[in-house]
Amino acid sequence: MPTTSRRCQTDVKDAEWIADLVRHGLVRPSFVPPPEIRELRDLVRHRRTLAETLASERNRTLKLLETANIKLSSVATDVFGVSGTAMLRALVEGDMAPEAMAELAKGRLRTKLEPLVKALQGRVSEHHRFLLRLHLRRLDEIERDLAELETRIAERMRPYRRQVGLLKRIPGVDEIGAAEILAETGIDMTVFGNARRLAAWAGVCPGNHESAGKKKSTAARKGKAANAAQHAKFASYLMLEFGRWDAKRGWTKQLHLGALRNNNTRLLTKLGPDTGFDSIGDFSQTRALSRYLDTLDSTDELPRTVLYNLNPADNYAFATMIGNFQDGSVPGKMQFGSGWWFLDQKEAMEWQINALSNLGLLSRFVGMLTDSRSFLSYPRHEYFRRTLPDSASAHIGNRPFGQRYFPIIK
Repeated sequence: MPTTSRRCQTDVKDAEWIADLVRHGLVRPSFVPPPEIRELRDLVRHRRTLAETLASERNRTLKLLETANIKLSSVATDVFGVSGTAMLRALVEGDMAPEAMAELAKGRLRTKLEPLVKALQGRVSEHHRFLLRLHLRRLDEIERDLAELETRIAERMRPYRRQVGLLKRIPGVDEIGAAEILAETGIDMTVFGNARRLAAWAGVCPGNHESAGKKKSTAARKGKAANAAQHAKFASYLMLEFGRWDAKRGWTKQLHLGALRNNNTRLLTKLGPDTGFDSIGDFSQTRALSRYLDTLDSTDELPRTVLYNLNPADNYAFATMIGNFQDGSVPGKMQFGSGWWFLDQKEAMEWQINALSNLGLLSRFVGMLTDSRSFLSYPRHEYFRRTLPDSASAHIGNRPFGQRYFPIIK
């Protein structure tokens, strides 16, 4: 468009300029997907609308239960699952005591029968039952329509199984997510020219929109917030990518595992994260760690790695884990690092050294690595320097080397 002066920035002038460009074939045609993709787009967009309607209807149902003092959501993870729905229908009928309704629980929910009875002791009036009946009827209708739509979408997606398989390799993209991407973009990427144009067309990157000297909002289009599972998948994807980069560059990866962060919510809100309210975690680590290392090793992209453990109960698990991925390419490629954080003290250092010496080779041990806080960390390095020979001498029956050479230790 002409930009020589602001006086000619009028709608009429702009329209004339665009018309002249079109006459000379200088305007590319708009992206119009083929009919089958347009039909898939209608189905997917309607499904999204129904899914949002279902979520809204469920929220209204939960609000209604709260007004009747029914606290089912505080006990059942999924109020609208098999067990929850059965209890809601019993509430509508109004002829069952809380104890009898709690007995409708299935599976793991049966371990919470006593809290369920308390959660179902509300003040449900005839008015509540009437509205709850309408809500449940509406939920059934929406779920039935959703199931029918998803069956239709699955049928329309059959010709695109290869493209769906590629899209599902992206963390957080499932069958429906792949259908939404294909419905909006189609399968022919040549119509966009390059990835930047595709991202701009899809509205996932901000632009630069200025008209008559005024800048207008060009933020990326609003989408759905990622849930916890999608966050975890994305974090896993990043961890794998970082591991591949480390292997490609010949760097050493250090993994510090086992911390339970930001335990004090009040002080977290007041002071922010990582301000000293962390502790040792007691959650399982070995299975996820095994999958992570094995994924990188299976493609020969596992870098040199040092594993640091914060929970002494997992020392033997970590000491055996490193032996699974020693490939002989580098001596001591996998390391069980010395005690860190709460464990960088004499007793915990001995625990780590004993576990490693019992199950591995101290001759391949990297020892205590330095870090950016080396000056302030001098005491722990000195502790380790004296603890290591003491522990080694204990295994061969000699008197402590640390006491022989450093009599300050009693």
